[in-house]
Amino acid sequence: MDNTDFQKKVLAEFSKMQSKLEKLDTIEDTLNTFKSQFEEHEAKKANRHIEIVTEIDKLRRDILTIEGVTAKNWSDIVELKKAK
Repeated sequence: MDNTDFQKKVLAEFSKMQSKLEKLDTIEDTLNTFKSQFEEHEAKKANRHIEIVTEIDKLRRDILTIEGVTAKNWSDIVELKKAK
């Protein structure tokens, strides 16, 4: 193998490596895009979780209020029955 053949072979291998590096760059860009989308989704999910917990807390307070009012109503009913 003479010098010219060697140079052609090295250039051909270099060209293959360059092509593979370009593919890797494309894959890296795709992964970065996916990572960004994933992080955005996680942030939205965390916000939604906070909203749900807040709503559950409000419902608990409402139920406690309803229980208190119901107990008062039963007490009033007992008092009304006593008055008859």
